[in-house]
Amino acid sequence: MCNNKRNIGKCGVRRVCMKYIAAVACIVALVFMGGCGVFSAHAVGGSFPAPNDPEYARQWALRPPDVEPFAQPYTRIDEAWSLVPPQAGKVRVAVLDSGFDMDHPDLAANINSDLAWNVSDDNDDVSVTPGYAASAHGTHVAGIFGAVTDNGVGVAGVAYNHAEIVPIKTSRVRTLPDGSKDLLPSVRDTAKGIDKAVELGCRIINISNGTYMDYDHPESAMLEKAVNDAVNAGAVVVSGAGNGLTDVTMYPSDYDATVSVAATTREGEHAIYSDTNAYKDIAAPGGGSDQRYGRCSYIYSTVPDGYGEKKGTSMAAPFVTGVAALMMAANPDITGEEVKSIIYGTATDLGVPGRDDEFGYGLVNAAESVRQAIAMKRKR
Repeated sequence: MCNNKRNIGKCGVRRVCMKYIAAVACIVALVFMGGCGVFSAHAVGGSFPAPNDPEYARQWALRPPDVEPFAQPYTRIDEAWSLVPPQAGKVRVAVLDSGFDMDHPDLAANINSDLAWNVSDDNDDVSVTPGYAASAHGTHVAGIFGAVTDNGVGVAGVAYNHAEIVPIKTSRVRTLPDGSKDLLPSVRDTAKGIDKAVELGCRIINISNGTYMDYDHPESAMLEKAVNDAVNAGAVVVSGAGNGLTDVTMYPSDYDATVSVAATTREGEHAIYSDTNAYKDIAAPGGGSDQRYGRCSYIYSTVPDGYGEKKGTSMAAPFVTGVAALMMAANPDITGEEVKSIIYGTATDLGVPGRDDEFGYGLVNAAESVRQAIAMKRKR
């Protein structure tokens, strides 16, 4: 396995250039909105009793595919739940994003509000800024891995109550090149957010946003230093691969030390919006409009004052974050580098054999990742 993304071509990996190249660089491009009001209540299955969250039936990415035999690859998250002892503790996870519904009934119990911080305004106000496309983004991302699970309310989270959410607001209202405005993080504020997460003792840092820029861009060194400092401190930095239909580099996703997460559809295919290049590491469900399920294939999670669906690599990243939290809960002594190595090594291969630019090492396999984390604990 090649651990250096800049040298990944030496490992026999091809670089794929997409037909469509993003026209604007240095723009945060991971927010995708959408709507699908009707879902089929498919039967749930797996080796672990289904949680009693009433919207679990909508969460196709947490359970086996709906049709036998299970021809489509899936994450085996429900199986991973059965491997983590119920008494296992929580893992501190930072979410660097647009703002958070701190009182959401399906999040509040898993949020550490005492540690919440707004790096853009240098205060503890991480609340949602309403009225923008990205307003609900942070709440949605946090719920994918950190929703309170088996509480008879709403949705289930990938980490099944083993994640302690630390909200870090990195976005503020900014003007886009077309004159419109949205909540976006600057490169500097993202770096500050990473540093803050390390200061707060977070073992996992989820960054579902990023900036298209060259590796040698003047701001890139500052951001990569923050990522490397976090990894050297023992954290796992997880970031969405980008939604630009491009092979242009997106940071922090494409740094060597970051876990770059591409998106798959409900049918297990490469999501058309998900960026492709030699720096993508792993794939996870991001949703999308595929032929079988149409628009009802988005990722369903918490949003301010309720629930909603979105698609994007922003949604794929917290699936990997949740799996990493399960691994660390099952084996508190596991290192960040061991977590990454196991996730890459146990992935379900998709696309061309071996690592490729669309799926990285393949679809995250939660059960095998947790199983190997536990086996490593027993050997020590």
